[in-house]
Amino acid sequence: MLSHTTTLSYRYLLRWLREAGVAPPVIISGGTISLQQQLIQQLAQVGFCYQRGEEACTECPGCRQAQSGVHPDFINLTTDKKTWTIKIIRSLTKKLAITPVGERRLVVIQEIEKVSSPAAAVLLKLLEESRPSTRILMTTKWPRRLLSTIISRSQHVRLPLEKPAVSQDETVFLAEDLSEYLRRAARLEADTLAKITAALAQQLDKNGPTPQLRRAITRLRDYYLITSQRGNDKLAQEVLLLSLPDNNGIS
Repeated sequence: MLSHTTTLSYRYLLRWLREAGVAPPVIISGGTISLQQQLIQQLAQVGFCYQRGEEACTECPGCRQAQSGVHPDFINLTTDKKTWTIKIIRSLTKKLAITPVGERRLVVIQEIEKVSSPAAAVLLKLLEESRPSTRILMTTKWPRRLLSTIISRSQHVRLPLEKPAVSQDETVFLAEDLSEYLRRAARLEADTLAKITAALAQQLDKNGPTPQLRRAITRLRDYYLITSQRGNDKLAQEVLLLSLPDNNGIS
């Protein structure tokens, strides 16, 4: 199930795929790799569906071929190598010289930041001379690593960062920790310590156990451990305050 923001990106890409005439290449960044793959797969299946609706019928030859990755007009390039070589990009250029089977061809190049400098020169020519029947879609997790010449010739679709799935057990465990700390306000000014703990509990309830929240709760544990052992509670206090998430209700 795509989020609302990702669904808007998908609808834009579907129009881009289907519109008449020459269309600029598109770079997809953001989200997770699995989200990018999900979006591309859905785009291909709906884009090549014989029904030409907003959703795939899943029964026609176009849907089945796109789903299984054997549609003649769907070229999806992936690599486990460090770079896209000039040999691979030239091979792609030769494939695109052949007339597509249908009215539209979709070319996907994954991890475009891996393109080597020699390959980039060939790719740029391909992007500039793309046929009206061809749509080129590139993906990346690292848009800042892309060559400016590739970026300037492309449209950019940024997917939202998805919240990672978290264990309900972890949320309960952290919430129990925070409840215990509320009862143990000690060598920090009691009112301040209570406010910190309450603010962390509120953020846990709202956002779940984010990495920053985990760090803050760990520093809270450290504070109690250090003070119980008569350690440097001033340093522990400073570290705790510095680790608080933004909009914590304290600072």
